[in-house]
Amino acid sequence: MNHLDSSPFRRWLHTNHVATADETTKIRQLCATPLAELARLEEEIGAQQARLDDLQKSYRRLKIKVDAHMALLSPVRSLPPELLQLIFLVALPSDRNAVMHSSEAPLLLGRVCSGWRKIAFATPELWSSLHIVCPPMDYSDLPSTLMRVQRRAEAAEQWLNRSGACPLSVSIWVSRDAGFTGAAVASASPFVEALIPLSRRWRHIELRVPSDSLDSFHYLQSFDVPLLQTLSITNESSLARDDWSGNLIFLQHAPRLHTLALTHEGNVDIPSYFPWSQLTSLSLTPTQEFFDLDTAMTLDMLRQCVNLETCKLHFPCTNPFQSSPAPTFTLPKLRMFSIRASNFDSIISRVIDTFDSLLLPCLETLELEDYHGSMHVFPGLIRLLSRSPCHLQKLVLRDIMGTDLELVSLLSLQSVSSLSELVIYDRGPDWRDEDGCMLSDTVVQAMSRQDPLICPNLRRVHFAQCGEYVSDEALLAFLRWRSCLREPTIPLEMAEISMDRTIEMADFKAAVQELEDSGLQVVIQTEEDSWDVRVSPWEGLTL
Repeated sequence: MNHLDSSPFRRWLHTNHVATADETTKIRQLCATPLAELARLEEEIGAQQARLDDLQKSYRRLKIKVDAHMALLSPVRSLPPELLQLIFLVALPSDRNAVMHSSEAPLLLGRVCSGWRKIAFATPELWSSLHIVCPPMDYSDLPSTLMRVQRRAEAAEQWLNRSGACPLSVSIWVSRDAGFTGAAVASASPFVEALIPLSRRWRHIELRVPSDSLDSFHYLQSFDVPLLQTLSITNESSLARDDWSGNLIFLQHAPRLHTLALTHEGNVDIPSYFPWSQLTSLSLTPTQEFFDLDTAMTLDMLRQCVNLETCKLHFPCTNPFQSSPAPTFTLPKLRMFSIRASNFDSIISRVIDTFDSLLLPCLETLELEDYHGSMHVFPGLIRLLSRSPCHLQKLVLRDIMGTDLELVSLLSLQSVSSLSELVIYDRGPDWRDEDGCMLSDTVVQAMSRQDPLICPNLRRVHFAQCGEYVSDEALLAFLRWRSCLREPTIPLEMAEISMDRTIEMADFKAAVQELEDSGLQVVIQTEEDSWDVRVSPWEGLTL
């Protein structure tokens, strides 16, 4: 046993005791032998560490040589190029076009080895999709800016040259830093014009560029786009021209076009020659006049869309017009219907007339948003869902003018009994010209009763901007009751609730935690919480 274990100074160890002169002498004598032992151990450790370092160096040198030899036996080396090509294709993004960045396929694949790079360059399908973010123009350093645009344009040209004869999926976005001004036109035009010679291979094209960048499209004819299936054009420029749609004459007889999305700043006529009957997806989002279409013309356009499966319409501010009852017609395949509107009398009439003219037997998703929060269209909405023998799966209501009793009536409809997801944004009476709100204790209590059971298949709910009309007690009772439902009904699986007030119930968070522990996914956001805002790298990656 080390004699330090029975040290007479043990009671003062790890204290602030100050040793006397006599104690100092005794401590030095007591530690003399241990200090010598420490020196010996330190010398031995140094020797052993030197030995260990030598062993590690020998190990690393040998391992490098062995790994180099074992790599020759790697199974991937014996894979035929055709199989590697299939693996490379799986590495591509599945939900968007590939970007020109070395951190993602296909460029990443070419950085592994020369063999992979050769195979990648010889696989046209790898290069048949491309997302381009046009670099911003900096007129204070114009030579460098033009050089940057030229380099990216050359890189895009080389990329597309490798695609061989494959159908192309290309998206071109103007950088947010560039804006939608003359500088944006100068930035986007080289990339848009480079697409023109490749038009016979277009399959999916998405352009978020100024309208002036599309002038070269004017020379395209229908026979120039035999493979085109999707065309999405977004022009939010203050320089938007009213003759912009004249550049789309090539769509008149585009034989395979099935998806069309147009977003436009300003007023522009929509061509009557579009192949409406072959469209399966339509999105029209103007910011001023609705493409110069009144209600009758809008309904006539929709009447021609007999194959439409998804439809998104934005009815902006417009001049008053006369509307007249239209005969009801059926969109037999429409599964998703989204309307965004402003709270003007003519727009309210247009939305109601649209609802009253439609029969939607296959509707699964319905989204309705009022930009200003004062549009009262509940009666027309209820008539539409009462008349349509559909099985609604998802309902989204954003700031619609209505009462809690109207919402309960809507959710009690037979066509809504199949609902699995409910999303409600309600600004409440403070934002409106009239009293009333959609979200209240009346609604959550009505959805927390067995007889009658409202929306028995509900799995997910999102209540946003809950105010003083929804109490903590009612919300908690709703979450508890819906999460405990048993077959043949379906229990609630996920609830996301945001409040524009603080939580008043003392044990509310503890009760929510119990629900989470039992399997319910719950997200509670209050006005005191901070929101996580993130920018997607899809907006642009540096080369």
